[in-house]
Amino acid sequence: LFNSNVTAYANENTANQNQETSPKTSQTAPISNKENTDSTAVTTDQNNNDEEEYDASYELPILYVTVWLDDQGNIIKDAVEDAKTPASERQPVKIPGYQHYRTSVSDGITKFIYRKIS
Repeated sequence: LFNSNVTAYANENTANQNQETSPKTSQTAPISNKENTDSTAVTTDQNNNDEEEYDASYELPILYVTVWLDDQGNIIKDAVEDAKTPASERQPVKIPGYQHYRTSVSDGITKFIYRKIS
């Protein structure tokens, strides 16, 4: 009695699955070989038809900062963000007890280095 019902249900379930469309897949492939930062994601269906394409690359902005340090690396004047501070305030300044002797610029950070005077 139950055996025939189970077989009928299994056959019906298999027929329904064949009628439904299969789920879509997503593939990512590089656009170019520039530092492997650019990629394109393409959504395809089972017939390999492209549906949408977009560029997933972006550049990180560089934060430019000016900082005043002593020769041991201690901050002797608060650092400022260059985009929010006029250029006239981003120069070596007179700091009591210190003398400016070197400027270092790397990765968007300007360091004015001072040495302590007696």
